[in-house]
Amino acid sequence: NDILGKDFINFAIPAPWQKTIRKYIKQMYSNPQPYLGNHPIFNSRGEEIYVRWLDVPVKLTEDKVWVVSIGENIQERTKLERKIRESEERYKRMLEAVTDYVFHVVIQNGEVVETVHSPGCESVTGYTPEDFKKDPYLWLNMVVEEDRDRVINYANALMRGEPQPPITHRIYRKDGQIRWIKNTAVIIFDENNKVAGYDGIIRDVTGEVLAYEKLQRSEELYRNIVEQLVEGYVRIDISGRITFVNKSASMMLGLGTLHSSPNLFELVVDSDREKLVSAISRIVNRECKSEVVECELSEKTYSPREIVECSILPIVSASDHIAGFSVLMRNITERKRELERMLDLQKKESLANLVGGIAHDFNNLLMVMQGHIDLIFADYYPQQVPKEISEHLNEIQSAINKAGDLCKQMMLYAGKGVFVKRERIELNEFLRKITPLLNATITRKITLNLELVDVPLWIEGDELLLRQVVLGIVANSVEAIGDKTGQIIIRTGEHLYTEAMLSDFLADNSMIGAGKYVELEIEDTGCGIPPENLKKIFDPFFSTKFLGRGLGLSAIYGIVSRHKGAIKVESEENKGTKVILIFPSKSEDDEESNIAEVSGSLEKVGKVDSILLIDDERHLGSIITRVLGSRGYNVICKDNLESALSLLKEEDSCRIRLIVLDIGSPEQDVEKMLSQIQEGNYNIPVVLCTGSQIENLPEEYDKILLAKIRKPFLISELTEVIDQFWKTID
Repeated sequence: NDILGKDFINFAIPAPWQKTIRKYIKQMYSNPQPYLGNHPIFNSRGEEIYVRWLDVPVKLTEDKVWVVSIGENIQERTKLERKIRESEERYKRMLEAVTDYVFHVVIQNGEVVETVHSPGCESVTGYTPEDFKKDPYLWLNMVVEEDRDRVINYANALMRGEPQPPITHRIYRKDGQIRWIKNTAVIIFDENNKVAGYDGIIRDVTGEVLAYEKLQRSEELYRNIVEQLVEGYVRIDISGRITFVNKSASMMLGLGTLHSSPNLFELVVDSDREKLVSAISRIVNRECKSEVVECELSEKTYSPREIVECSILPIVSASDHIAGFSVLMRNITERKRELERMLDLQKKESLANLVGGIAHDFNNLLMVMQGHIDLIFADYYPQQVPKEISEHLNEIQSAINKAGDLCKQMMLYAGKGVFVKRERIELNEFLRKITPLLNATITRKITLNLELVDVPLWIEGDELLLRQVVLGIVANSVEAIGDKTGQIIIRTGEHLYTEAMLSDFLADNSMIGAGKYVELEIEDTGCGIPPENLKKIFDPFFSTKFLGRGLGLSAIYGIVSRHKGAIKVESEENKGTKVILIFPSKSEDDEESNIAEVSGSLEKVGKVDSILLIDDERHLGSIITRVLGSRGYNVICKDNLESALSLLKEEDSCRIRLIVLDIGSPEQDVEKMLSQIQEGNYNIPVVLCTGSQIENLPEEYDKILLAKIRKPFLISELTEVIDQFWKTID
């Protein structure tokens, strides 16, 4: 009703279109024909909308033409078509601009009927769209032979309507280069859900592939290096969960027996866990760039427990956040044990020097006391010493003898004990021989069992000292068992020992090395030794028993070390103790060697006019001079070698026939003095009295040594040597 009687063109047609519509109406009058077209009109709200018109002319009279017009609102479809055109234009411009290229494959009845390549194909393949149009198989022929089967299978799967992930393969460019391309295809289905074709985009990924291959080679090299590391390598996340381990770390942490992703914090002992967590926290808080922590692994990973040194470095992401940690783990158990052994050895060496020094000074005091006793007896000679005096002197003499024995034990611990008389000993026979003596030391509730091997076991040593060792250990076992029923087992054997095996033993490292050793084990079922005491048992004077017990195992260690052996003690509280002694094995044909306390040789010389006594202790030298003088010897005493040598060079009526060298100097000083005496060509025998390790002296000095006397000694021992020498003088 709103448009009836109105000029439709002026009322409903937008101004730009009015002229065109009027022209169209004139044509319709002159040549009436049906018309189908689109043009805009205004709706009742004044909005411009597109309408598709179908105009059919009807000539009812000769002078008039009526037109029947049917209009359809196509406003939304027009907008959509416009957007499609704009999108197609934009898509076309993009395809022409990018180096990747798009292709379209048309499929009819399961066959490829057309393939269209965008212009970008030339930048990737070197071929133009026209080249592909001329040769329908060019897309396959340019594929490297080794990759063609994969490409064909890929295309066939797409034609069957099976979606495929992108495929990467090689092609030959037109210029002969080999390039890697990535083909991503999307299947197109028609209204019947049949494959109508597929679209794809080809991208040159040569740079990416080469970079990936380089990265793979680098990672493989890195992994091989990491796997071959002797040290353990572990990667953990921020919570401590292990994300990677190499073989060494897997063995070190015992991960073969644990769950797949354990937490590193759970694999260390409780006492060290906080230390490890704190170190990582400091790195997280940027207080330090790295940390080094020593941790003891828990019993779940290793038994006995191992100690590892963990070097911790952060793994930093691209955004500068700490994503985890790299941990390089070194097993330092042996290093720690070796350090403990070195400290223990230094401690024992210090104690040995201290004990040796005390023993030397103490022995000098005893010798002064002994000298005065000898002088008292000499003053009364040839009469008897009064009984009331001799009783006191005998008590003093007894105390001196006991103190002298203690000095010998102290010197033995210090490595300066009495000489070891070295003779070949068959260990099994030796043990059988002392069995009655051992049985006499045990109680009725204790059983002594010998488990001896059937083959002879030869060692070199002093039978008397070895008997003292066995008796001492068995006596300790008897005390450990106490009033309870128990047993003591003595075993023998022979094994090859490596340096690593010997590291568990206490020994003088300068006298022991890898090789074959004879074993002597003494095991008891006693109370055992508490762990806190086990490391102290070889310390001098250490004892949990009553005061005045003496040196105990420290003296035993001294004897064993003098035999070039080693000792180890294994003990578990309330179960028992095992003492393992090892000695260098000697074959049955080995040559015997005997080192006696007094040895030497001398060609007979004329009458002895004087004895030259060189003693660095003036008071002791005075006592020895008086004692020897009381026995009829003419003694000249000097307190240093220089003055003694000056005397030897003088030409006077005094002829020196014997030199007594009584010194407490270190071993190197003893050698120096002997060397100076030997270089003088005095042809005078020497009696050497010292606390140094005389058996280590070079054999070249045997030519001038008449005798070697180990301190501590009684003056009577010295006079006995001199008296024997005196008898050889014409």
